[in-house]
Amino acid sequence: PLAVIRSAGENLADLIVQDTQRTQQYGLLIEKEGRRLSEMVEKVLLFSRVQSGNLCLNPIPVDFNDIIKEALNLCGSALREGGFEIERDLADQLPPVSGDTQTLVNIIVNLISNAVKYSGDSRWIGVKSSFDEENYLVCMEISDKGIGISPEDQKKVFNSFYRAEYDRNEQIE
Repeated sequence: PLAVIRSAGENLADLIVQDTQRTQQYGLLIEKEGRRLSEMVEKVLLFSRVQSGNLCLNPIPVDFNDIIKEALNLCGSALREGGFEIERDLADQLPPVSGDTQTLVNIIVNLISNAVKYSGDSRWIGVKSSFDEENYLVCMEISDKGIGISPEDQKKVFNSFYRAEYDRNEQIE
């Protein structure tokens, strides 16, 4: 994102872009990449707090469906821009979940963002909540019809900063 922002800024400052429409396109590009950079910095800071044990959580009883709806709302522009169809299957009458609202929203936003990034040509994402009465668990599923994760990479997905070979080859951010 920094390279794109700097290049677009230099082009604007050097008056390479003369017409209003292209200036607007550059402005939108700078805004989009700035937002992306901010998200990356937030993820690194969060990871740092988790690793150092300095993550301060505020667990309270929350409605998990409300958490899912908030995450979908935050991802709304990316979902609309990508032309995604969202299939919601949210269970009625889930019991409250004890959790930190913002942390739960961030986790779900990350899962939805991954579904967007790896959807391939498919533009479908499923979001489901349910209640497992036998084990008294509130469950959530985010699914897509994308490229999937190779069995070799599945073993490593929880390693810090691990990137699958496909990501590296395709330079997926």
